[in-house]
Amino acid sequence: MLAALPAIVVAVSSTGAEVRLSKEIGPCVQGAQLAEWISPDAQLRIPGCWRLAGEVVEIGFLDGDSLKIPAAAFKPVRDY
Repeated sequence: MLAALPAIVVAVSSTGAEVRLSKEIGPCVQGAQLAEWISPDAQLRIPGCWRLAGEVVEIGFLDGDSLKIPAAAFKPVRDY
């Protein structure tokens, strides 16, 4: 499990869950970088890897789930 991922940007869903993206590589391959999904109550954190594909951020999580989120949905962490 990742500890305090140094995120550069974050997207927040309507339920309050967050997806944070980092510049760190970690276990990611082929140019992907670390991501983390955080539950609305911050009790569950799932690490993953992300890459930019045009205007979409593609994320694969280590639990087998995946997401595609428009890049415009992400804001600098300091804005939250």
